[in-house]
Amino acid sequence: FFIEDGIETENKIYDNLAIGIRTSTSLLSTDIWASGFWMTNPNNEWVGNHAVGGSHNGFWMNPPRRPTGPSFTRTYCPQKVPLGLFEDNVAHSNGLFGLWLYPIFTPVPGGDCALNEKMHSEPAMFRRFTAWGNKRGAEGVFVTATQFINFISADNKLADLSFMETKLDIYGDKGLLIKDSVIIGKTNILEDTCDKQKAGLETPWKLGAFTVDGLKFFNFNETCIAINPCYRAYRTDCANRAEFSNIEWHNSPRKITLAWEHEYDFHDLDGSLTGRNEEVHLLTESGILPPQKCSSVGLEEFNFGEVNATVCDASVKLKKFGMNELTPEFLNGANFVVRNKYGDSLTPWRMLRIVHPKGYTGMVLEGEEHQYIFEGFNSLSNLSYVADFYHFQEDDHVVMKRAFTDKIAHLQVSERMATNFADVLSDESDNLDTSVDSQTGEV
Repeated sequence: FFIEDGIETENKIYDNLAIGIRTSTSLLSTDIWASGFWMTNPNNEWVGNHAVGGSHNGFWMNPPRRPTGPSFTRTYCPQKVPLGLFEDNVAHSNGLFGLWLYPIFTPVPGGDCALNEKMHSEPAMFRRFTAWGNKRGAEGVFVTATQFINFISADNKLADLSFMETKLDIYGDKGLLIKDSVIIGKTNILEDTCDKQKAGLETPWKLGAFTVDGLKFFNFNETCIAINPCYRAYRTDCANRAEFSNIEWHNSPRKITLAWEHEYDFHDLDGSLTGRNEEVHLLTESGILPPQKCSSVGLEEFNFGEVNATVCDASVKLKKFGMNELTPEFLNGANFVVRNKYGDSLTPWRMLRIVHPKGYTGMVLEGEEHQYIFEGFNSLSNLSYVADFYHFQEDDHVVMKRAFTDKIAHLQVSERMATNFADVLSDESDNLDTSVDSQTGEV
């Protein structure tokens, strides 16, 4: 079942059954990824349909950038068209995805091509979808305010619910959201659906905010993991944050796996994710965290990866940073070490990253001073780089310090060139203000 050009709207596709759809190499390129329901314009209604036993996808939301074929026009943008209705659909026993939103679905009000999807996102609510026995249950790749509401996903072989990227920095019911849903690692219906490769929930790796409000996990008790953050991330990349609330665990002691320091910040708004019964942050262990506000005790069910978890109280806030375009160029490849009064954190250099390729991505502790060095290069008289810090609120701040061996003659931050250096920074200092200690050479 499909609409092809991407300009067709307000069709009602109700109570249909697609069985055994098979791939074809002799038609369109999209037919290689055969789908029971191929959806090229979101402004239609799909209600009560079943897609069963296909070689690839049950439902594929695949809007083109512009309409195709005889309907082509540059004034209409299917990828930005709001969702009509997607409710009470079922996909099972398909070779790849139950529901796949790929590659881009970024709706804005009225589908206006001129609107920026980051500034004018329109929530797209997919409701009451059931996916079982597929390779992957439901996945959004490059999306904005896509919302999975009242989903049931069970016995899918690699993952149940996954998001890769949203460029929105919006939490809650206006952003990327999973709400009031259920993930079942294994039932008695199918065999071999809970091996070590499977994760129930995969959180976004690339840019963007993510919220989970109401999610029940069942039967993650063998070898599969309930939550694996940073879907398909490069190693030591990601450093994202998500907000969790109203989480329930049922027969699921294998909760979370973490693979590297600062991989993810699980902001547990009500303590239901961690069982703490208060707002906390579940983080990886790190030397820059305040030990009096964090504890690693009793977290065995969150320690199935290469690094262990710790729980910190709500006042502990980590902020993502990225850095690249280093000069001198011999710094490329060196480890980046951040040090505050509690300890050190090391971030390795990587060629491939999402926001700072040939550079670094990590976290720093809000409200604290941090010294930074490039491991093995303590004596530097010249340094330039591009850096970004993310998710700062109005009263948030960090201080970044670096010691130089020679007297500072020129200092520039962003477009501002500093000629009169302050001795110290204070509460009255503005964003990007700088200071130079003439005794220590610290900037």
